[in-house]
Amino acid sequence: MAISKKRKRKIVVNKQEFYWYIGKDPHDKNFAKALHIVSPAKDFLVIYRLDFITEGSVFPKLEVIRSCYIKTGFYNLNEYTHEQEVTPKFVGEIILFCLSNR
Repeated sequence: MAISKKRKRKIVVNKQEFYWYIGKDPHDKNFAKALHIVSPAKDFLVIYRLDFITEGSVFPKLEVIRSCYIKTGFYNLNEYTHEQEVTPKFVGEIILFCLSNR
């Protein structure tokens, strides 16, 4: 089943379509926000934490939940991205990181 495109922005990276939006962090649903990136077929789903300090712990910022490009798990992207604000360029950097780590 395809994803709902309501309130999501489309981005094309390496001729592949993805959608992204800002939503709640699944690990801290009360306060923290996260960037969600998903493919139309739902075979790629990553979450990038925007508020990554929760309860005194520092979490890895990127969580790959489902992907055929990169192994699922947690990744630290501090050396690969230069986070200032969420822009299409920044979303593209995250996707390229995932696509390049096959």
